[in-house]
Amino acid sequence: MIHLNRTELRDKIYACWLGKNIGGTIGEPFEGRREILDVTGFTTRPGEPLPNDDLDLQILWLEVLEEKGVHITARDLADAFYHKVPYGPGEYGYFKKNYGRGIYPPLSGTYNNRYYENGMGCPIRSEIWACLAPLNPEEAAEFSFRDGILDHGMESVYAEMFLAALEA
Repeated sequence: MIHLNRTELRDKIYACWLGKNIGGTIGEPFEGRREILDVTGFTTRPGEPLPNDDLDLQILWLEVLEEKGVHITARDLADAFYHKVPYGPGEYGYFKKNYGRGIYPPLSGTYNNRYYENGMGCPIRSEIWACLAPLNPEEAAEFSFRDGILDHGMESVYAEMFLAALEA
């Protein structure tokens, strides 16, 4: 059995957050491109990462947990997403349109969303669930399921669940 003390856990969560921020900052200018990229020389000002919607949503999930406790539902996440996320590119737009029509999770991620249904948009939000359920892969996967079905179909949701469990 693995045990983490508070200091080790804090260090691992900080490293996770920092790595996600670095990766998001480096990848942001190239998002959506499908060729081999040369990022040599890419820099930002120290301490000024680029905006990252993947991290923004994970912070929003923390807010939902603070307000509702650990027994959150996909609908709790969906309500926060719809009302508090001001942008709507890609799968976010499909989710928001579906939600606005009264199509809620689990259908909000698949209805009229063939292009993004099986994309990587939800698997890249897995870190928060792993950090909230350290050493408990089943719980991390369960939380990530509630997240993934908002704007994706099952192949993507399974990928997010797998990553959350692996990371936990």
